[in-house]
This record gives sequence, structure tokens and C-alpha cells, in this order.
Amino acid sequence: MPLNRIIFFGRYKYNKFEQGGTMAKISDIIEEMIKDMMAENNGLAEFTRGRLAEEVNCVPSQITYVLSTRFTNGQGYRVE
Repeated sequence: MPLNRIIFFGRYKYNKFEQGGTMAKISDIIEEMIKDMMAENNGLAEFTRGRLAEEVNCVPSQITYVLSTRFTNGQGYRVE
């Protein structure tokens, strides 16, 4: 199974903050944003932690948390 790659550079604009008519958890929003980026770019998401945190209006450590818990090597992802 090929690994999906997530790289911390570039930038991405995301405005999809509601899921199913209710506010989603910030971790769910971040996860979906990253997965959307990957879907649009052949399995590769490129962004800076700070820029993505700014887009979601959270602290950069929240991005780190999502990457370390939802995008692991065991789940088929490689984070650089």
C-alpha cells in the first residue's frame, strides 16, 4: 500500500468549518482539511503548521496533535 505524504510548507485556503449543520470539533476540521488537500493533490498535502493554524483559528500545537494522532505511519501516512 503506498504511503500518503504530508509536508509542512506551501499554503492552503479552507472555508469548510461546518459538518452536518453543526460545528465540528477543531481536530475533525483539521483532519478533514488535510484529507481534502491530499485528495486534490494526488495524496500529497503541503502546508505550514502556522498557516494552517491561522486558517482554522487555533494554535499550531493543535495541528501537531492532529498529525500525530490521525496521520500516523501505521495508518499509511508519512509526515515530513
